[in-house]
Amino acid sequence: MYTKLPPPLEEMVDPSKVGSPEKPSRIFNKKGTQRRFLHKMTLGDSKSEVFTCRFDPTDKYLACGFGDGAIRIYNTQSGKCAFTLCSYVDQKGQSDDMPVTALRWRPVTSSMKTANVLVSAQADGYMKHWHATSGRCLLQRNCEDNPDNQLYTIDYNQDGTLLAAAGKDKYVRLYDEQTKSIVLKMKENGDLCGHSNRIFCVRFDPLSQNLLASGGWDNTIQIYDIRKKGPIVSIYGPHICGDSIDFKNDGYTMLTGSYRQDNVLELWDLRKFKKFRDIEWDGPKASEVPQTPPEEDKKEDDEVDMDEEGQYEESELSPRRFQTEPKHVEGFTRSSPAPFIYSAQFSKKYDMIMAAGAGANQVRMFDYESGNVLCCISDIPKAVLCMAKCNTSSDFAFGSADSKIRILSQRKVGAPPSNPAISEF
Repeated sequence: MYTKLPPPLEEMVDPSKVGSPEKPSRIFNKKGTQRRFLHKMTLGDSKSEVFTCRFDPTDKYLACGFGDGAIRIYNTQSGKCAFTLCSYVDQKGQSDDMPVTALRWRPVTSSMKTANVLVSAQADGYMKHWHATSGRCLLQRNCEDNPDNQLYTIDYNQDGTLLAAAGKDKYVRLYDEQTKSIVLKMKENGDLCGHSNRIFCVRFDPLSQNLLASGGWDNTIQIYDIRKKGPIVSIYGPHICGDSIDFKNDGYTMLTGSYRQDNVLELWDLRKFKKFRDIEWDGPKASEVPQTPPEEDKKEDDEVDMDEEGQYEESELSPRRFQTEPKHVEGFTRSSPAPFIYSAQFSKKYDMIMAAGAGANQVRMFDYESGNVLCCISDIPKAVLCMAKCNTSSDFAFGSADSKIRILSQRKVGAPPSNPAISEF
């Protein structure tokens, strides 16, 4: 197995383009908030889509799965590609593997002590265990009972003893991480028929060893109890097309992000298995906030306020590209394009919701309590397909169909940047 690109290809890569401080198109921070989101670095030396990305437990590495079948692991300090994992890479940098659709770092616990174990899922149904820093493929397998299955999503439980995988054939399979054998295959249970179409997200509840959720194209969320060996509740509504199910740390709130025009971000109470709130893509509705006319914009259409040191000032999210006059709500416009969510999750501190997708080609940060849009990263050339949050800081990353991975940091207003490079664009 190759762990790095062959020397001839490494010579072809322009070092000036690796980990360059090239910023996303535009970052709009909501006026009056105490948080600022700043571009840190842009990664990517491939021509393929970034379907999945994941920070390792220490945040030293960011693993990214590409459409060319390669897993590129970037050093988040230097911005350089530290390792490339795939079966084969030719002299032109092309891999013979199918697209990498999901990645997970195995948790390091008392029962799972080996560090740097990365698991990947591929569109051809293969799941591979890698030792990332040595480049060794420890294990590869496909679905023994359905070799034609395609995998789109995987997830570990909290202690890393169980690995869930799902995809085209509508089943959720659980694997014992120590024996690497399948221990449970879940779909229907009693009157519940399970999924009727492809599954694009499976997620363990981090506060329960027995509960997990899955969603896909059939507009349902299935809630499973491992003790019952199948689903216990089916929730109709969300149209899941990516890694867009997450659990809050209160033990009962679930977030879903849907690939559609309306009602894209929904919060569910798992005590009642009912939706209790929508997070509006453009913030609170116009009828719920004071109507104040927008201030006349004095800057060019694609400008973001910056001070002399290169830091973002308080900038309102108000793209001005509409033929009709949009309603003005809390400094944000109502006529933004449909979001079509691919990725949605809570922030590290669970006080924000992060969401991104196609259509609008945007990443947005929402305050959990108020629903206000805190930040919008816009004018990204192509759809945003995945997101990942750091484990030890408030940084986060997102990957898109333009083959780039962008890392952003968060800091409080008035606080000095933790990394001077953040302000250098």
